[in-house]
Amino acid sequence: MKTKLKRILIISFSLFSAESFCHDIPIHKRVTINAAISAIANSPTYNDFINLISSDNIVLQDATNSMVEGSGFEDDMSLLPIPIVRSINHFYDPLDATYGKGLSDSIHPTGLGYYLNGDARSLVGTNSFAWGSISNCLGISHSYYWNPINVWSWPNARDYEWLGLTATNRADRQANLLNMFRSVGQVVHLLQDASQPQHVRNEQHLAKSAWESPIEDWGLKHVDSLNYGDGSMLDWRGAGFTKLEDFWDRHLYAPGNGTVLDNAEAPGGAQLGLAEWCNGNFLGDRHQYAEYYNRSDIRYYPYPSLEDSTDFETKRLHWHTAARLTSFEDGVLRKRLYLDKNGAGVQFNDHSVMTYFGAYFSTRFAAPGIESVSTTIRDEGVLSNYHNVFIPKAVKYSAGLIDYYFRGAMSAAIVNVNSNAPQQFSVLFENTSSQDFSGGNLYIFQEDSGGDRTLFAQTNLTGFLPGGLLASKNSTTLVFPGLPPAKPVFFYQGTIGVSNGVPLDPVDEGIAIAVNTPFTQVTTTNYWVPLDSIGLSPGDTLTGTLYSDEFPFNLSPGNYQVTVNFAGFDDKGTIGSLICTEGTSCTYVSEITNAIVPTGDISISPDGRHLQVPITATDDPACGENIGWGQPDYDEPVTITWKAWPAQ
Repeated sequence: MKTKLKRILIISFSLFSAESFCHDIPIHKRVTINAAISAIANSPTYNDFINLISSDNIVLQDATNSMVEGSGFEDDMSLLPIPIVRSINHFYDPLDATYGKGLSDSIHPTGLGYYLNGDARSLVGTNSFAWGSISNCLGISHSYYWNPINVWSWPNARDYEWLGLTATNRADRQANLLNMFRSVGQVVHLLQDASQPQHVRNEQHLAKSAWESPIEDWGLKHVDSLNYGDGSMLDWRGAGFTKLEDFWDRHLYAPGNGTVLDNAEAPGGAQLGLAEWCNGNFLGDRHQYAEYYNRSDIRYYPYPSLEDSTDFETKRLHWHTAARLTSFEDGVLRKRLYLDKNGAGVQFNDHSVMTYFGAYFSTRFAAPGIESVSTTIRDEGVLSNYHNVFIPKAVKYSAGLIDYYFRGAMSAAIVNVNSNAPQQFSVLFENTSSQDFSGGNLYIFQEDSGGDRTLFAQTNLTGFLPGGLLASKNSTTLVFPGLPPAKPVFFYQGTIGVSNGVPLDPVDEGIAIAVNTPFTQVTTTNYWVPLDSIGLSPGDTLTGTLYSDEFPFNLSPGNYQVTVNFAGFDDKGTIGSLICTEGTSCTYVSEITNAIVPTGDISISPDGRHLQVPITATDDPACGENIGWGQPDYDEPVTITWKAWPAQ
């Protein structure tokens, strides 16, 4: 009994003195910063949400800081009275359904079990998706980890969001909005951990005195010089993602099929969840190639494989072709034998390096008992290339997750008021999200001059409200009794995304939120004609006016925005005071791309329901006989996004 107790105390002490395990906190924060920058650049709905809450003095910097801090807090160890090691819930093994996909590698390097649940191979931590997707998720209680509860999950974020939008007092709304952004940051952290190979291969490395992670050590050492990607965001809609779980696991790789890994890298191929992608493409520290282990071994994964994923078969016959110079810790350059990844998924050099014994024996498979020293990832070049591949992926998926959280968008306006008996007013609700609304409620809040917000009216949404910019197909007009509030604020809460009446995302069912955004429409036009057909001569200027479609309310000065997505001219041109960049020759059309038209250039049509902007095209006498804008022959019309919101 004393011996067992002594073992527990020794092991427990090593756990208490350990740091959290995953990408280190500085890396999480840098990934989250870059993901937030990507989201603000690529997510219109996220931008609209930030604009909405700016009235409560929450600006982009506040939102970003809270998400970044949240991505660090997820690794916090609160000493009350013993460490709450949140990071044992940061594992997701897409191929291990038997143990719930969470951490179950509980063997201590001394060979002693942890005695956490009476079994050295039992679930130690809740898997990261469950930890992040269940409201107030319960973790697994241990002798050193009592009654763990996650109050920073996705559903918890929705609770904070709702209070952040609807609480009476502005200070309460501010506090809850910051908690919402923190929660989003903590969920983003969990997704980022699915890009760390040890976290998707069930490889325990909490007791750093025994299991120092070379991946995390190298990343922390090089945090300032890592490749954080090109600023792009995962196009989850185009990839066919329909729910939160898809960002972790689409269950496409469940059989360990290398073809699925290849397909994910092909143009137009089915994108994998981050855990699937990482599991199939990278090695852990102790979990090496599939050929080293029996299928029943906890370290066995079908990919990466020596035979199918690397050039091992070629190089083992000619080891000199694998030799490359590398810098060791003492600064001396020496040669090592590297295997490159040339199949079954993403391809890159220096996927692993042969150990001394592996190179010495040059065997096809490792000799029994020395499998862990035949190849290793403990090499500067290997770890550098690993990070160069999976860190940009973590940023891209994190940005996509932020966009997914804020995908809810709607436009609403009071379109008719009857002040005579019976007093009533009509509100046009328009779903501008990319997914349908199903059930739930439409809310009207009123805000007084002091910023206090109270519920004015609400109504059930019966059936569906289709998403997208589909003219009248995605709108509904509802009538409310009485006179409207002086300063209305509109929200929707319910299900966003359904298929055949079934919610696409069970995590977000009934709790997804859409906020009021400007009414938005996109128009296209072209006018490209021979000069003589309209009585113009070479060098003349053609003038015209671009019009929006009709808005459902009377427009007021300043409450609109016009963006030129693309406009091509023959041969030069302007939209308002925007001047096109000139083509390099008569062959290349001059363009205006992704530019906001200055407010002073925009006017309201006489009927009060259309926006209008002047446009010109000027002919270059040396460049042919045509004049105009848009190219009908090349299907490149002038494309304009018009936004307007009702005056408050």
